[in-house]
Amino acid sequence: MTLGMAFTGQVMRFDQDAYWGLGIGASIVARVPFIGGRWWIFYWGDRSLPVPTLTRFFALHVFVIPE
Repeated sequence: MTLGMAFTGQVMRFDQDAYWGLGIGASIVARVPFIGGRWWIFYWGDRSLPVPTLTRFFALHVFVIPE
């Protein structure tokens, strides 16, 4: 839970560091056997970094992980 809060909190800054950190996290998620592709689609959202990705991570950071 702590790592999830740290990672989603880093994305909230939405600067170059957050962008590349999100890219590395997405590539790690994509390599999970069998379900990595589906997780990647949820995680990244599209071929480029769309605004809904930021909204998704904000919701995870504020509403889901603290519960």
